[in-house]
Amino acid sequence: MKNKYLKKKKKDGVEPSFKKPHDPKCFDLSKKIWTDATKETKTKTILKESEAGVEKFDADERALHIKQLKLHSEQLKLHSEQLKLITEYTELELEKAQLVLKAAAEESTHAC
Repeated sequence: MKNKYLKKKKKDGVEPSFKKPHDPKCFDLSKKIWTDATKETKTKTILKESEAGVEKFDADERALHIKQLKLHSEQLKLHSEQLKLITEYTELELEKAQLVLKAAAEESTHAC
């Protein structure tokens, strides 16, 4: 029944013609029932699709943020390891300089 009346929509501003006298009233009622329902359904569908898109975007954004935090954490760990290695290298260079000074001091006492 819905299709029967929806197919008779106005075309180029011309009212549809009807065979029976009660058909125009049925047509007007059908427009009120199905046109509003169709618009409401379309609106609800668009809203649901929009909400789903936003939820997917939020989920993607959260996942990206989590990845960024993990990468930042790894970067901090690597930086910490780098600082430890720099400290070890500096200690070795200090020890080397002390040995060179000690050798130079011993050489100067033997030379006298």
